[in-house]
Amino acid sequence: MKQLSISDVRQILYDMNVRTVNNNVPDEQLLASDFWYDLGMDEQHVMIMAEDLQRAHHIYLPPEVCQALESKNTVQTFLEAANALLQDLDEE
Repeated sequence: MKQLSISDVRQILYDMNVRTVNNNVPDEQLLASDFWYDLGMDEQHVMIMAEDLQRAHHIYLPPEVCQALESKNTVQTFLEAANALLQDLDEE
């Protein structure tokens, strides 16, 4: 099964022109980043990021991925929820 990595998320955020994300930010810092406070992303931008990840990697991320962010709104929470819930469309 396909899994998303921090590099996949970094590339999508970079493509979305999230200014605080670049290749110089360590993975640990990016994983701990809060979408709203650190990255300046509201719920709509997080949904766009999820859609871009789906298109780029031929996967399906159910809506529960974004619901997981209600407990902790970090990149790591998103990535863990995405990898737990994703469905690889190439396998179907």
